[in-house]
Amino acid sequence: MNIISEKAARNYLPLDLETRLHCCRRRKESGWPIRKICSYYHVRRPSLFRWLRRYDGTPGSLEDGSHRPHSRCPFALPREVDRKIRCLFNKSRENGMSSVEIWVKLNSMAGLSASYSSVLRRLRSFEGYEPYRTNPKKKHGGFYDTPKEVGEKWPFPNGSPRPRHRLR
Repeated sequence: MNIISEKAARNYLPLDLETRLHCCRRRKESGWPIRKICSYYHVRRPSLFRWLRRYDGTPGSLEDGSHRPHSRCPFALPREVDRKIRCLFNKSRENGMSSVEIWVKLNSMAGLSASYSSVLRRLRSFEGYEPYRTNPKKKHGGFYDTPKEVGEKWPFPNGSPRPRHRLR
């Protein structure tokens, strides 16, 4: 019985249910050494040990399981906090509240609290949310006059004279 008909061009073979089943049966029924099974079926040792731990004699025990997490994300906001943020956001459209004001109002309510970063992350997901933007810093935009010779002083911008005293 040759499960692997030809070696893949790349260094990866898809390990289907039949390959897993044959690997586990060779170990349990025939007593093949782990090293021989790994080299014969081109599987890695951790994968084989994982399959052997799950194998109970039925093919269903080796099927792929769901990758869905068993519990909610620990960083997810509770539903009532999420609903209150949505409500405050809708009010902020009328009153013009900032994200900090929404956060302060949320935390001032009894039983509801969330970090500012969580509130901001939730606000960003809402359609129509505009974050507060500061004025961009003005840039010079021109070229600086650099001294051409050694010992020459740097000229002041706009050609204005140098101050006679140092600013502290």
